Amino acid sequence: MRQFLDEDARVAAATEPPFGPHPSHSPAFEDAAFADQEAVDTLISNCVSLEESAFDHATAIVRGLSEPVQVYSLFTCARAVLECCSAALWIIDGESAPIERIRRSLLLRYRNVDEQRKLAARRGDATTAAVAAERLRNIVIRASTLTSRADMGDPPRILGASPGATEIISIVFGAEDDYRILSGAAHGLPSYLRQLGMRHVGQDVRILEKNLSPQAIELVTLGPLRWFARLTYALRVYRGLDTANLAAAARMAYLQFGIDPEPWTGEGAP
Repeated sequence: MRQFLDEDARVAAATEPPFGPHPSHSPAFEDAAFADQEAVDTLISNCVSLEESAFDHATAIVRGLSEPVQVYSLFTCARAVLECCSAALWIIDGESAPIERIRRSLLLRYRNVDEQRKLAARRGDATTAAVAAERLRNIVIRASTLTSRADMGDPPRILGASPGATEIISIVFGAEDDYRILSGAAHGLPSYLRQLGMRHVGQDVRILEKNLSPQAIELVTLGPLRWFARLTYALRVYRGLDTANLAAAARMAYLQFGIDPEPWTGEGAP
């Protein structure tokens, strides 16, 4: 996992300009040809932010496995990787039409800004709440160009279907059960900890392996590797960037887990 994360960081640092080129064969170019450039930049910015968050949490898993092991935080970080990767992959789904990718990006942006507005309102910060409300209006105006609906008074309907995090995770990875287990374990719920075979928190790797089931160890190591590998690969395909080095790094990581790296031998995502 560390080897793959290092290679991902190297590729990201070598990407210029920050969002990368839009070669004619990439979905990003297709999106740019359909919508205004600001909408495409917003889409990519959303996904890159999610990728960076997933990267940080995956790196924290690597560090958490170093002695002394930080057991509970592993579940929290793995859950964060799953959430971020599934959201970004849902947005840039290569099977979707350009209009759908832009719509999903705007929907995510609307959710985020609306939460900012609610937080500001609860704190009595009228200035910040007003700024957020204006941003929400601009998002709705942009969304109105993607639909024939005339009703501007219902932003969620203008933006279309709004699946929750659990549904998105189920759609993208089919990992709803993993998500529920990670959430329960992160909250220290005994039933979920027992399901993972956890008896007490060990302070080194040997005790961790003794007191957690193979399922739990796989869930906080191989799971995040697979989720992040798929996102970083798909995002580079979307942006028209080279994926050969990432594929090689993932093959090595998969082999170290004893997993067949066949998905990386071709053009498909892992």
